Formats: sequence, structure tokens, C-alpha cells
Amino acid sequence: MFSNTKEDGIKFITKYKNLGYLIDVYSSEWMPAEINKNDNYTLNRRDLNRLENEYGNEFKGHLLALYLGDEDEALLNDLQNLYPPFRKLFEISHHLPDLVFINLITKEILCAGLGRKNNSFSFELHRYLQAKNPNTEESLNFKFDTDPSPEFFRLDHDDIVSSTLDTLEEFGTAYYQILCLQGIEDMDPIRSKRDGLYYYDNSSDGLTKEEVTELKSEYERLRRNIDTEFHCIRSYFPKAIYYELSTGNF
Repeated sequence: MFSNTKEDGIKFITKYKNLGYLIDVYSSEWMPAEINKNDNYTLNRRDLNRLENEYGNEFKGHLLALYLGDEDEALLNDLQNLYPPFRKLFEISHHLPDLVFINLITKEILCAGLGRKNNSFSFELHRYLQAKNPNTEESLNFKFDTDPSPEFFRLDHDDIVSSTLDTLEEFGTAYYQILCLQGIEDMDPIRSKRDGLYYYDNSSDGLTKEEVTELKSEYERLRRNIDTEFHCIRSYFPKAIYYELSTGNF
């Protein structure tokens, strides 16, 4: 992955592991010693031993997960200085990725995030930059295959990358839907004496009592979905923050 010296790469990995932004996914170093029996999503030490017994140890240490967000300027600067393709990506992208998976064997970098209306996106960094280059054959022929190679997923025996991308998509959809609902989530509407309907401060449309009940139920359902999906994302990106994932571009 790294364009500078190997030593620079090791320093970056060590620094951001210690700060909690980066984990070696198929390693026990970030896993709690005690297994949480209520967490069926996050890889744990028992899972790791099971996978090693089944597949050998080739998969161990091959996949890094890095959380970018948009608040830590030091991290973003360090990443650009370490690996110039990220600098190019930051220059041309309207929506920066929040989640990054780095395959140390294939040297591919999968970037993912939420764009307009919280629609999810993902791409392999080098293929994306190549497709965005107007002088490349891919760009001239409108062939924008920016997915990572099948080899990228070969050692991901617990399907962590694919499941995280699915979870991000579901999180973005639920987050967008809850923001589009009428009313205000944590506020009760006021009943009008004029027509007997219920009104929220941010809407001129009146609701019946039954409609208010249905609306509150929908808020609760979507909030549960958001909380569940966010918990899953934080399994491998513990520094993830709600508002950094949601773009606000609607």
C-alpha cells in the first residue's frame, strides 16, 4: 500500500492503532479477553480460533480497517502524506469515504461512505482514480469498474467487508428516512382547538391522534434500526460517530 518507506507505514499503523482509528481485523490484539455472549456480530477470539482451525493462518493479519471520518485533521494529513493517492482522492471527491479496508496481500484499498441522501458508495481506490483520469482507456470508453478484485475477498472468511458494506447501506437508508419523517422525533405535537388535529412546530399539516401514534411508532422503528446498524459498524470502526457518517446533503 505505502508509497513511502516501510518504516513510515509501520509508524502510521502503530500510531492509529493506539489511537483506536485502525484495527488489524483478523487479529486478537483488539478483541476483549472476555467474549460478549450478546454480541453475535463482532468477531471474537473464539471465532478467530475456529477460522484458523478451518482455514489455516494465511488470513491472519491481511486486513486493516481504518476509520477516517472528517474531524481529525491530523489523521487525514498523515494519510495523504503517507500515501499520495489519498491526496488525489480528497481533491476530486464531493463525499470523502469514512470507512477504509486495506488488503495487505492484494495491495487494494476499499473505500466506503455515504453520499447524497445518505446513499452508500464504495470503490477500490486505485481503480477509482484510474476511472476518474480523463486520459485512461476506462474513462474514454465509460467503463467505470471500480470494485476490488475477487481476490480482495478471498481471505475474508467471516465476510466482514461485505457485511459492513451492507450495514452501512442500511444505516444510511434508515437515517435518511427518519430525517424525512413529518414532525420532530423527541417532541409531542400540540392539539389545535380549531380543528382538533395535532400539529408539530415544523409542519403546517395536521395529524389525527391515530396518525401521531403511527408516526411515533415509525420513529421508534427507524431509531432501533439506526442504533443496531451503527453498533455493527462500530464493531470494526470503534471511532465512528453518528453525524460524521451522515452527510446532511439531502
